[in-house]
Amino acid sequence: MPCNSIITQSVDLAKLTDQSLLESALREVGRVYVVGQGMYQLQWNASLYYVRDGQITGRADDIGIVADQIKRAYSKQAIYASAKKQGWAVKQTAENKFQIIRRF
Repeated sequence: MPCNSIITQSVDLAKLTDQSLLESALREVGRVYVVGQGMYQLQWNASLYYVRDGQITGRADDIGIVADQIKRAYSKQAIYASAKKQGWAVKQTAENKFQIIRRF
């Protein structure tokens, strides 16, 4: 393979269906540009990734890391959104650990 070529790969994010949560998660991971309806360009670690229709496309060498970070951030946003809807408070106790407090 020539040294000046870049290998791209796609990862399925189909289960991340809520667009507002997805956009919030992408903003948490890196710099995000909204390209069109449901299409985003994510800048992470000096590389560009494209998210559209439940797929993320970008450089193959670290796309798995980016996809994992997006999924984690999406889960975090889902926790905050659900807690807000129920009137609960969320306290982050450690990385990827949360305490949900029901208000009376």
